[in-house]
Amino acid sequence: MSDAAEIPPGRPGLPAGGTRLADLADELEVISRVYERRFGVERTDDWLVLKLQEELGELVQAYLARSGRSRDRDGDPEAAFRTEVADVLAQLLLVARRFGVDLDAELERKWFRWRHLVEPQDLVEPGAAGVRA
Repeated sequence: MSDAAEIPPGRPGLPAGGTRLADLADELEVISRVYERRFGVERTDDWLVLKLQEELGELVQAYLARSGRSRDRDGDPEAAFRTEVADVLAQLLLVARRFGVDLDAELERKWFRWRHLVEPQDLVEPGAAGVRA
C-alpha cells in the first residue's frame, strides 16, 4: 500500500483522516503520566502551562549558550538546544491536548490559509546556495 495515496494535497507528511501531532500528543500523554507517577507531580491544568513556560526558559538558556552569550552548562550547546526544542514541542502538544485544541484546524486557520500566496522563491530555504538571505 502506498503512503502517497494517503497524503492530502498541500499537507505533505500528514496522513489523511488524522494528524501525527494528535498521535504524538497521545503518546506524550502516556509518558507524562509516567512522569507524574514516578516523581509525584500532579499534572494539573496550570502545572502544564507553567511547565511549558519553564521549558521555554530552558530553550532560551540553551540558545544563549549555543550563541556564545551565556555559559554552557551541559558541555554540548548544540545537543542542549535540540533537547530543549523537543521539550517545548512536547509540552506544547500536552497543553493543546489537555485543553482540546485541534492543532490541525488552528494551524489551517492561522497559518495555512496563506498557502495560495506561496511563490517559487518562498520554497527556497534562506541561505541556500545562490540565494540571498
